[in-house]
Amino acid sequence: MTDNVTGKNQEASRDTEQARPEGGSGNVIAHGVECRIAFDKYINGRTAIVLLEAKNGERITTATVDVPTAELQPNHVIIKDHEENDGMCQALRRAGIVKYAKPGLHDDNIRFPVCELLVSPDQELSRDPASPPKNYDRLMELLGGEDYRRIEVEGYKDLEVWRWHSGGFGLCQSWVEHYDDEFVEDRLEEVRVYFRAMGKHEDCPAIFWDVTPVDIHDDLHGFYFVTVEGVFRETYATGKPELQQTLDTLVSKWFQDLRDQGFFEQAKKLAQQEKEQEHDPEISR
Repeated sequence: MTDNVTGKNQEASRDTEQARPEGGSGNVIAHGVECRIAFDKYINGRTAIVLLEAKNGERITTATVDVPTAELQPNHVIIKDHEENDGMCQALRRAGIVKYAKPGLHDDNIRFPVCELLVSPDQELSRDPASPPKNYDRLMELLGGEDYRRIEVEGYKDLEVWRWHSGGFGLCQSWVEHYDDEFVEDRLEEVRVYFRAMGKHEDCPAIFWDVTPVDIHDDLHGFYFVTVEGVFRETYATGKPELQQTLDTLVSKWFQDLRDQGFFEQAKKLAQQEKEQEHDPEISR
């Protein structure tokens, strides 16, 4: 990460000794610039705090880091508070953005403060208006926090959704033809799309803009192509970037069809059932 936050954070903190209330939306001084906060996501779904220039919205720095091996609560973040980010944790605390959650963790002999967010990333005004993930949100809505889910809706082919830890996703509906109740494997047909994470910032590639469809296999309409070569298929599949807009349109329509058919509502019900089972194991017996 090459985000630059200078020691001026400490100076700004001393000038504002009176701490703001928890959950406040005070601005933060980063790199000598007054900044407002916005939220992004790392590839693994964890929250990233981004600082934007308060007047023009220009991105100044990222205040957090991601340590994949660390165990975190959903509302906890890891602050980069060393080197060029010296003083960042104190500045965020005084602005009412975070508070200490537990002793810091160590990674590569560096100590990182672990803090609890006092401002919800789900608040509309706290999001970075320039980064509205769409495909990612839809896929996560279907997954309901899981890495794999099979969703059944009466009258439609089952939907499978999965997520790789590398940041990729898959979405598939498949069916088979039956003759005299015998399974005929070579009649398997499906609609399948693979998505990959697209980096948002070159200097912090772990924060991504969204996930983009790059590979489609559609037996219904006869679409078989990739827009980015060598991502999920063998190297013989030639990438066709000129078809990206076509693929985006197809996927957008598919998501809308899935919503109209009740798959998103069914995914919500499954997530609620799983949550109830966690709190009451007797339900799953």
